[in-house]
Amino acid sequence: MTRIIVILLISIVDVTIFVQGQTTQTSPAEDRIAFISREIVKAPTKSNLYTELAIALLLRERETSDTALFDHAQAALDKSLKLDPANFEAQKVEVALLLGKHEFAKALTLAQSLNEQVPDDVMTYGYIADADIALGDYADAEKAAQWMLDLRSHNVPGLIRGTELRQIFGDPNGALEFLSDAYQQTSPDQLEDLAWRATRIAEINLAMGKLDLADQWLRKALASFPNYYFSLEVQARMLESQHKYGEAADILHLRNQHFPQPESIYAEAVALEHSGNTARAKELYANFEQVSLSKSSLADNDNRDLVLYYLGPKHDPSAALRVARLTVSQRHDVCSLDSLAMALYASGDYVEAQKQIEKALAPGIRDGNIFYHAAQINSALKNQAATVQYLKSSLEANPQSEVSDVAREMFSGVAEPEHGRRR
Repeated sequence: MTRIIVILLISIVDVTIFVQGQTTQTSPAEDRIAFISREIVKAPTKSNLYTELAIALLLRERETSDTALFDHAQAALDKSLKLDPANFEAQKVEVALLLGKHEFAKALTLAQSLNEQVPDDVMTYGYIADADIALGDYADAEKAAQWMLDLRSHNVPGLIRGTELRQIFGDPNGALEFLSDAYQQTSPDQLEDLAWRATRIAEINLAMGKLDLADQWLRKALASFPNYYFSLEVQARMLESQHKYGEAADILHLRNQHFPQPESIYAEAVALEHSGNTARAKELYANFEQVSLSKSSLADNDNRDLVLYYLGPKHDPSAALRVARLTVSQRHDVCSLDSLAMALYASGDYVEAQKQIEKALAPGIRDGNIFYHAAQINSALKNQAATVQYLKSSLEANPQSEVSDVAREMFSGVAEPEHGRRR
């Protein structure tokens, strides 16, 4: 047993040393990992210490996006559950780990089982909501989130889930209200939590075209947690909405210096292509495609970006449709349905594309891109009134989205003949 503990701790120390080499000081999660590791050496048979270690490793993954930490967290959990198979807290952390690895169906099953054991545990409801949101089961997610707030009014985990659902249901201002409440309750020493919540506030403002507010919140986020990968990704999207593609590419290059993920590589490639650096963009696209294809059938895939890649730079609608259908066979969230609709549209199946885009919009989401996609599909079906309405909705939802320029151009082309006939 001692040898197993030593191997586990060595692997964690190796990760910590590597990460510390990339930064000037240790993060809260790194400090926590180091402290718990020392405690395990003193008391190697305490199962709760391994649970705490797994939590710290998951927090470090949130700080960095380094998914290799999932394996270390799993090893710590396995040790904890071996010492105490009935450890409820360890099983809850296992749900969090499954969610992190995007194994949403498994996470939901385990969370529901734990909920039956302890019906008044707030976080178990949170994990049920997380899984349901990812799978597109929004009604069930809403029930779980409401239970959280009923059990403990204004608790931060409940507010976070409420934020996600309010945005999906088309109430971005309500989402901001919930998230601002959560931000105000966050302790100053919870640096990554502060940065994440500030970045989500920025992201929602960006989705509404409120760039000044988005910029203010991103500055707060990066002041709390410098070079935070999530903040840099949203900052790049904000710059792209202003057509500052070179600056966006620079920001994404900085983000990708440590623990790049396929989606962040793809984002950098898109920014580079728009900035005119097509040679480097081509290299990154090839890298992205290779990695994403190897994961396309796995739970932790990058299929939405892969569909966009096949619809855009690669120009392969049949491949896009294959990947989109694979995704929707596993989950029915708004983004997956939107991807399928656009793959069907690119393949010429406009009737089925319309069915899927209507499913994507059904929860009430007000997203400039999705409204524009609905307009494209309805235009192909010669539904002019619907096309005009969806274009209006796109520009109202976000007058500065990545599709706002083409939406305005399309609107001027379809709206004027209609006005002409009325005169």
